[in-house]
Amino acid sequence: MKCTILHESRGRLRVHVCNVRMTLHRADVLEAYLNHHDAVSKAKVYERTSDVVVCYTGSRKAAVAALVASVRAALKREGASAARRKIVVEHFNGRDVLATPAASWLQSAGLVRLPDGFRLYASPF
Repeated sequence: MKCTILHESRGRLRVHVCNVRMTLHRADVLEAYLNHHDAVSKAKVYERTSDVVVCYTGSRKAAVAALVASVRAALKREGASAARRKIVVEHFNGRDVLATPAASWLQSAGLVRLPDGFRLYASPF
């Protein structure tokens, strides 16, 4: 699963989840998880376009950590088949993610730095 951070402004983050068919159930679970996180003031998931809009208060780092935690929880729910999927972030606002300030946020949220971006490794257990 590849994620692209399409746009980031003060208090708002828009992420596109590539190569995943976003079902209504997945969208509802992701939205509910994000809306119950302390760092997120409002989250909206668009299942047709596989986009996630996160409005947050506080630091960007906390919002990114909430998004990573929700993806990690979803993978854990899906079990061993989900653990084999790759979750990669390669772009941020149209630029290479490694050359942006988002690199430090993603690395502190638990993603591993690779030559082409960041990858999230999730254990099914």
